[in-house]
Amino acid sequence: MQTTPVYLIVLASLLTSCGYMVSDADVCRTLATQGFRGCTIADRNTVAPSWAGCGESDALSAEVQTVNPLGASVVVTVCCGWPFKGCTIRSR
Repeated sequence: MQTTPVYLIVLASLLTSCGYMVSDADVCRTLATQGFRGCTIADRNTVAPSWAGCGESDALSAEVQTVNPLGASVVVTVCCGWPFKGCTIRSR
């Protein structure tokens, strides 16, 4: 019986949990910088953010209810990478 080395398990855990390093404040700050008001995070996805429309290098996708610069209530997806990639806003 062959056992998996512990370091491989630790490495896999770290690579799949990078989205947890992105805070809700980072997501809301990204929206505020682009003129959005209010920030209610409805869902955070750290397992496969590319399935939610984010890029392959993103570590987090967050579905956010907010008010756009024109005053309309909208739901957007904020995609964030970690540690060297910032966040982007994706509309539906």
